[in-house]
Amino acid sequence: MRSSAEVCADCGASDPSWASMNRGVKICHECCGVHRSLGRHISHIKSLKKSHWSASLLQMLNSLSSSGANSIWEYALIDPASPRVQSRRKPAPKDPVHPTKSEFIRAKYQNQSFIHRSSEDDESNLDELNKQLHAIVRTDSVETTLRFLVQGADPNFAHLGKGGSTPMHVAARANQLGQVELLCVYGADPGATDQQGRTPRDCALEEGHQTCADRLLQLQYELTDRLTEFLCGRRPEHERGKHWLVPQMADGESSPPAAQQMLVTLPHRGLEELSRDLYDEVDRRETENIWCGEQGAGERNAVPFLPVNPEFSSTRNQGRQKLARLTARELATLLIDTLTELRRRHEGSAKQLEEPLYDSVASEDAELEETKRQLVEAKNVADELRVANRALQQEVSVLQSMVSQLMAENTSLRGEPARKTMSVCETRMRRQEHDDSDYDNEATRMPMPEEVVRRTDRITKRIQDLLKAAQQRQHRQFQPCADRVGEAVTELASVFVSQGQPMASLVQTLLSSAQRLQTECKDVAAVLADEEIDQLIERVIAACYDIARAAKQIVVQFPQ
Repeated sequence: MRSSAEVCADCGASDPSWASMNRGVKICHECCGVHRSLGRHISHIKSLKKSHWSASLLQMLNSLSSSGANSIWEYALIDPASPRVQSRRKPAPKDPVHPTKSEFIRAKYQNQSFIHRSSEDDESNLDELNKQLHAIVRTDSVETTLRFLVQGADPNFAHLGKGGSTPMHVAARANQLGQVELLCVYGADPGATDQQGRTPRDCALEEGHQTCADRLLQLQYELTDRLTEFLCGRRPEHERGKHWLVPQMADGESSPPAAQQMLVTLPHRGLEELSRDLYDEVDRRETENIWCGEQGAGERNAVPFLPVNPEFSSTRNQGRQKLARLTARELATLLIDTLTELRRRHEGSAKQLEEPLYDSVASEDAELEETKRQLVEAKNVADELRVANRALQQEVSVLQSMVSQLMAENTSLRGEPARKTMSVCETRMRRQEHDDSDYDNEATRMPMPEEVVRRTDRITKRIQDLLKAAQQRQHRQFQPCADRVGEAVTELASVFVSQGQPMASLVQTLLSSAQRLQTECKDVAAVLADEEIDQLIERVIAACYDIARAAKQIVVQFPQ
């Protein structure tokens, strides 16, 4: 059932006929055209009237739409205190698609410009977010679950304190089909196992939730079922234990043996990526047909190939786009061959091709052992990097505290301008009365205290910029930041050109530390290895510390 009061989440047009499943909103025909160009990884759209919907998936969407999921994506527009709403207006139904609606939709979903962002995003907060997701899925609050997922919660988070169960296990045990559907939309594995080897479907069966268990079984085969349905319009009868349905070409022809060889020799990951790319291409073609069928005779704003996904390599993106060049027969042949190979590997078939086209293929056991070894190595490297990162963060915190203290002292110096000015005037008068040297007074006079404080303050602010870049590991920003620190140091040193000891010694220390900082930052830009970068960052921080300390001593020892 749909409410007659429903409007497009993006422009407010009445009676939206499309939906974005992963965003939980309903949209109109015009806005749908923009969503399609973003790609399924940004907005997975389906027609409310003509696409296939399971009852639980449609109920999940209606629940999100009616409970205000759109407020998640437009938080900054709703909150009047947000500074991000000053130059942004939500489009109206009659506004042009380009550029008004398209720019707003890209900012809203692709750039996520209006969502509420937490000020803290360290590992401890992410772990807490995952635990909150693990707990909330036992309720029917799918809108809260969506908020956690948008903030970065892991839909496959295994809670070690709860027997290694994932949010999918919890939702299945609580018979929350809406949560199951939303978790799957965000990439949760319906076949994941806990520490006792139980799947979410096993948990549903233990609690007597047969409908939930049946849907979880369907979700495990969602990819292959979608490919099969595209080929022959039917899906396997999972309730009868028939999980595979591989149709054949009507004329009985099969693909060339070389094509079979490429699929058989593909590693598991390569075959999985190909299957997902084919799923996206099938979804694109079906959606394209429905969307174009709704348009008038004159307008046709097609999406001719799969949009680029920045998370994929350029090679994979190019391969995905080439799928659009395949004719209907070529695509059907590739789908049949892929389904055949997926079934063979799933069932562990020992059958070989009648005429083997390859000499040998690495055994699955050997491949599994190699994968395990690589995982262990990756975990060790990650642990080492995590320890090094904590150490760097501690050093940065110490240096930031010192910089803050220096800024506070600078502020206190600014608070007494009259006294400082009088002190300087008196000093100058005494010098003019007693100075018998031949040096020019203008060249030997002491600089104004306000000038020293101002230039020292500039150094501390630019050091803070560099420390921020170090904390965020933005290595390309090191050199520009170091150059700006060097400029500020030179400006401060220029006012002490002809001063004697100990001020000249401090200025020399300041200049040498700035030079060392610039050298270290140049080295960071030329190094790629993480371990070497961590060592260089430590030296960069040490140079910043020396500059801040020398600047502080100049301020402290400068006559007031």
